[in-house]
Amino acid sequence: METYWGRFWRYENAQVTLIPVDEAQPQLGGKVKVKAFVMDWTTFTPQLKTLYGVYSDDFITFGEFSKESGNPLDNEEVLLKVCDDEDKVTVP
Repeated sequence: METYWGRFWRYENAQVTLIPVDEAQPQLGGKVKVKAFVMDWTTFTPQLKTLYGVYSDDFITFGEFSKESGNPLDNEEVLLKVCDDEDKVTVP
């Protein structure tokens, strides 16, 4: 059973940055960088996460990449693996 305070035990805040491929036409799509702050009040543990992804005029998708993949914003081939459901190593 969820208590009244159960919904307040975890605080999340995210800042989404959209990086268009073409500055003149941002609706064509581009890259996404999300900086997330998570505070779990039950264990008093803060977390800082950086998520990367892609967007278009009708969708936005992002995920947490593994450390071995480096910076996904520099490598478009790695960045597009966020849409690949088969690859569970790059984007767990």
